Amino acid sequence: MVSTGLLITTMDAGGLAIALPTFTQVFGEPPETVLWVILGYSLVYTGFTLTAGRLADMLGRRLVLTVGFVILVFSLLAASLAPGLWPLVAARAFHALGGAIVIGTGPGIIAEVFPDRERGRALGLLESVVGAGLMFGPVVGGLLLDSLGWRAIFYVRVPLAALGALLAWRVLRDGERPATPPRFDIGGSVTLFLALSALMLAINRGHSLGWISPAILGLAALSIASGAAFFTIQRRITQPVIDLGLFRSRVFSAYVVVIVCYFVTFAVIPLLLPFLLVQGSGLSSAEAGLFLVVIPLLMLIISPITGALSDKQGSWLMTWMGMGVASVGIMLLSRVDASSAAPDVLWRLGVLGVGTGLFLTPAYSAIMGGAPPERRRSVSALIAMLRSVGMALGQASAATIFAIRREAHETGLAGVFSGDELIRQALISGFQDALLLVSAVGVLGAMIVLVFGRQRQTAGAAPRH
Repeated sequence: MVSTGLLITTMDAGGLAIALPTFTQVFGEPPETVLWVILGYSLVYTGFTLTAGRLADMLGRRLVLTVGFVILVFSLLAASLAPGLWPLVAARAFHALGGAIVIGTGPGIIAEVFPDRERGRALGLLESVVGAGLMFGPVVGGLLLDSLGWRAIFYVRVPLAALGALLAWRVLRDGERPATPPRFDIGGSVTLFLALSALMLAINRGHSLGWISPAILGLAALSIASGAAFFTIQRRITQPVIDLGLFRSRVFSAYVVVIVCYFVTFAVIPLLLPFLLVQGSGLSSAEAGLFLVVIPLLMLIISPITGALSDKQGSWLMTWMGMGVASVGIMLLSRVDASSAAPDVLWRLGVLGVGTGLFLTPAYSAIMGGAPPERRRSVSALIAMLRSVGMALGQASAATIFAIRREAHETGLAGVFSGDELIRQALISGFQDALLLVSAVGVLGAMIVLVFGRQRQTAGAAPRH
């Protein structure tokens, strides 16, 4: 049941990544605009994920999870029938509500069912499901795009979402409710959403509107003010969206930052690689989708192993190595161009995939292990939010860097190329620049793990992270 929800949402991410070049053609919009099909989802998902855990505590996991799957059913149908880009963005925002419920409550269920000594193994198996969804998403999405069109990416997953709703209602049983029902932190949820939304809009539109234009400066001010209000609210209420007390742990705080760094770095691949493969190299969507299988395939193989090892040896070494290897993979991919043969692209993606497999499960286990048992449900939702925040920041930043560098290269190469070839060469150079710049965030994450991510084991304590 939890795996079904993960499969739906991760297939969604992979399928939409490969569809972005198609959306630019169908809707006649540049990459930084069609990106809102993904960013709109990310913003709503981020703002609601932590709240979803509270809903499960108040109303019961069975009801809340079933409603989440039902929302997925109707939002997928709405997206498949969208008459234009912005109705599609609206349908995706509705879809994010269901995704937040399903993903925000799922890992907490696993953490409650499995004992501490098996937590890493269970999370590793879940990460394998993530890998399977990411693996099938681009392939299935590419085949559907070439054969049935972009709407099929959404409606073919409706039966799977309906199956998830049925399983949630029939199989799941609610545990004992808390003696004191939790309350919604409405102020925290609203200010968090405003801070992130304003930041994403400023990053996404800064280049086109001007970085010192009144609109961008206003968005920046709104983001800062909302962020300050959010942290003020979190310190003053008894049941906040994010328990700031968790951050007293140096290791917990370090892994929170590192997970965000990883997803900021990783987000550039599903966003920009399809443009290089489809518009730069002239591949079909189905052919491009096969390249995106490499990373999730390696995740599928490596994550259960690293999960079991993290239970025995701790998370520090693998997360440090994984972050470093993933950053090297991004740097290597920044040297790919239209003339690169398929093996050249594949082995570089393989390096990134190995780094991802080494990093994710131990990092998740470190965060879960750094929280008290009674707070692990909220921490599982925090993990989902961190993934979303990192991806949203990375996608917005990468799209902006890509747009700036692509335009600069169009100007610089105007005397060498012309017409479609000029556009293609500028796209390739912009892709390379964006990857190289974003890889610096991954290097920063590896340094944070190296310096702050190690926790020494004390007598009778769990393995060090």
